[in-house]
Amino acid sequence: MKKTLVESLKKNVKKYANYAAMFGILMLMSGQPVLATDATSAITGKFQSLFDLIGVICQAAGGVILLWNAFEIGTCRARKEVEL
Repeated sequence: MKKTLVESLKKNVKKYANYAAMFGILMLMSGQPVLATDATSAITGKFQSLFDLIGVICQAAGGVILLWNAFEIGTCRARKEVEL
């Protein structure tokens, strides 16, 4: 017995309705912005503040080392001037 198109549609109506619903949802969501970008910016913001903190600590340590070396050079020159 040969099945007609109508009989096939009646038998698989749930499957075709699901396909139509999924296609409709995909068409509606195609213009929606991706909301995951807010989550990634929150995480990268935390890392950026950590990197800024580490940078400030390194700059402070570098400043202390430079000041210490300037003091050492000053005291060394003062000793050499006394010896002369």
